[in-house]
Amino acid sequence: MGKSFGGRDSFSDQLFSGSRASASAAKYKRPASAHGSRGKPAASKPVSVGLADAGGSPAEENGGVRREHVAKLESEMREVLKAHRTVYQGEKELLQKIFRRVDDGNQAVDLDEFLELWDRLGVQMTEAEGIAVFKKHGCSERRPMAYDKFVEAFTARPSRKLGQEMIRKGAFVAGQKANFSGKILYPQCRKGVFAPTDWDPSLARRSAELPEASLELEFVYGYNGLHNTAPNLFYTGTGEVVYYTAAIGIVYDKETNTQRFFLGHSDDIKSLGLCRAEVALPDGSLYPPRTLVASGQVRTPISPIGRLVASGQKWGFRALSDAPNVHPVEGGAGNKPLQTLPFDPSARGILAVAFSPDGRTLVTVSSDNQHTVCVWDWISGALLCEGKGAPGEPPQASYSPLAALKEAVGGYSSSGPEVRGRDRTGADGCVHQWDVADGNLTVDRLQKTIQLPVPFKVYGALWDPFSSPMRFVTYGVKHLKLWTEGADMSSYQSSSCTFSKCPMQNVVSAEFLKPPAAGSEGLLATGMPSGEIYLWKLGESGGKAVRTIMAHKSGPSVVLPDGQQTFHGLRCLKLRADHRTLLSA
Repeated sequence: MGKSFGGRDSFSDQLFSGSRASASAAKYKRPASAHGSRGKPAASKPVSVGLADAGGSPAEENGGVRREHVAKLESEMREVLKAHRTVYQGEKELLQKIFRRVDDGNQAVDLDEFLELWDRLGVQMTEAEGIAVFKKHGCSERRPMAYDKFVEAFTARPSRKLGQEMIRKGAFVAGQKANFSGKILYPQCRKGVFAPTDWDPSLARRSAELPEASLELEFVYGYNGLHNTAPNLFYTGTGEVVYYTAAIGIVYDKETNTQRFFLGHSDDIKSLGLCRAEVALPDGSLYPPRTLVASGQVRTPISPIGRLVASGQKWGFRALSDAPNVHPVEGGAGNKPLQTLPFDPSARGILAVAFSPDGRTLVTVSSDNQHTVCVWDWISGALLCEGKGAPGEPPQASYSPLAALKEAVGGYSSSGPEVRGRDRTGADGCVHQWDVADGNLTVDRLQKTIQLPVPFKVYGALWDPFSSPMRFVTYGVKHLKLWTEGADMSSYQSSSCTFSKCPMQNVVSAEFLKPPAAGSEGLLATGMPSGEIYLWKLGESGGKAVRTIMAHKSGPSVVLPDGQQTFHGLRCLKLRADHRTLLSA
């Protein structure tokens, strides 16, 4: 390739005449490189440069040059240009002028010319380093490089160079190469991000592995049962306190101020029950009184079924992914429940759980539209019977049907190209989807009907410890229902209780009172939002309220999920061990 030199006595003229080359070289001469020294370009076999990726070592590989080494080399090249710029000629103009001195008309330089030009400038680089620079700027050592593009990219400001980089959509993926150095776009960031200048691709593989360190839960602050309706905080047989917060079951030792945890729930716990009887299991294990708990949670949309669990004393407070579980409350790392009871997805979750006086039967209340009450032989997992707790009313004005619809079907939305029509909520508590694309609305245009979940109507369940045959009550919004064991000792008959002359209110708590004499009928005390205690006389055909006692003030005003305004009221009733003293709060 021919070269012609001439013109005024500038740095580029002196560079090629040799008057300043030696001085420049002496000033910027680099120590011998690990990639080898270079003299005159030889017609040797081309060196193949492959920068390390996520699959290999970040060090040299098959004669390759690391990216950080190339970056350091280019930084040195820029320092040379910076040293020779003038007021009238910057680095870009100087570099273009130098390249034009060897241009034979094709506006490109080959590898040998590129290496010799920088050698004259005082930057000695090996052939492998030159190939690495060529490849970084999108060229091969086998063909000339367009120097205008090189000069433009080489002298551009860092911010502009970043904007010229290639764009990748999505973060690095484990197991794939991570040697991309351009702009990376992914949803978690509003703007694009870039890998660090000294990015080592092998770090991507390491970051996909589990860390050696891990976090261990030490203490949970807060109490989540305030907004739930059934009893959910108990003293165990050892004097510890068992309760829950979010999806964590907690056993608190107030003497040592320490906690033990059950972490098996997949969503918020909504109910908790303590077994007050001694329970012997078929495998011979024996659980003393107040060492077993049952826990229920809300349904996780991705879960196939709901579950209820019961456990015993070392905290196996155990609930697997979805609803009721039975577990021991003793300390220990095990999280396996003694029993997990299956529920249909329509149950949506477990509002209340309660053990029978003998500890062998468990009653559960689901949050489906009928508030289904189930009676279980929890040890064997057999469902003994079920019935309607309280048919839910259609949602009121302040109850959000679209929010309830999303909860009911796991994220249903009426928007989007796949849905044509409108959602209309009727008095039956359903959402009907109609096709009104052409402006007409007729019965045959009904596309879909979805039953909405209704606000909770049943608040809790309570067994009678003094009755034979066994019986329990469920209570909630303006109702009290009695469930009595049948002659077959496996079924339960339900009957509604009447408020009689007492004002009808929501029932928010309940406690059975011991009969004054053997064979006589005991009373049931219930707490009301007004702060009153209602006393009920129960019989085979139901029961009725017979007396009211003004025990407390009504407390703060609250708005229920169904839009009703009421009061917190008398939320807790408890009969002491002497069976003669009733506590209320």
